[in-house]
Amino acid sequence: MESNERYYARRAIEELRALERAVTPQAKARRLALAEAFQLKALQSGEEGQARQKLSSHAEELTA
Repeated sequence: MESNERYYARRAIEELRALERAVTPQAKARRLALAEAFQLKALQSGEEGQARQKLSSHAEELTA
């Protein structure tokens, strides 16, 4: 069973990927809000450094 931190980090990444596929501005806004919420929960759940590093590196890939 995966930890809460890993679950929330995985869900944040999934929402960032869904953000790339979103068509409407409203859908993009929802996906971004969900990604941010999951990222915050991941950081609060433990191992903050590891979650932050995973999310930061993926966000950099998406914006590059």
